[in-house]
Amino acid sequence: MFPIFMVGAGFLMQNRVKELTDVTSISERLAENQAGGGSSLVWRIVTWKLMYDELLEKDGLYTGMGLEYASLVSPYFLESSIREPHNDYVRILLEFGLFGFGLFLFALFYGLNRVKKNADKQQSPFYYAIYAALAAIFLGMIVGNIVVLSTLWWLLLTIIAIMHKEDKLKESKVID
Repeated sequence: MFPIFMVGAGFLMQNRVKELTDVTSISERLAENQAGGGSSLVWRIVTWKLMYDELLEKDGLYTGMGLEYASLVSPYFLESSIREPHNDYVRILLEFGLFGFGLFLFALFYGLNRVKKNADKQQSPFYYAIYAALAAIFLGMIVGNIVVLSTLWWLLLTIIAIMHKEDKLKESKVID
């Protein structure tokens, strides 16, 4: 079964591997301000650069350009093709500026640190699983639109809140 899986994965991945050779066109596309087309990696990098340039041009670096600025329309419908970054960190920087981006990063690391401390304190596999899931989500935010998936965040917050409440109940029973 495993060899069949490997052959199938290799067959499906050959296009992705071929796209990596397209990276040389990044400088050409940047010079022409041409996002879109090409491989996924190339158009993302070019789009991120164009969006950052627009942020600087419109003096939005410190305060941002406002909520939903990065997702008003798809890049395929804009002439300059500089919307929808497919990168949550770029999105937060565009919408909230450096100040908001700093607060966002602080909140991410603070939350991750709190979950890690609870995992170490409780020696709980559930907390370690939440920690690993959050770390994976934060990594996926580099190339995806995860921050806009409110159901995911509500689910994670609910799980963490329930686990935290259970831990507090256990601690109060030990004290009594």
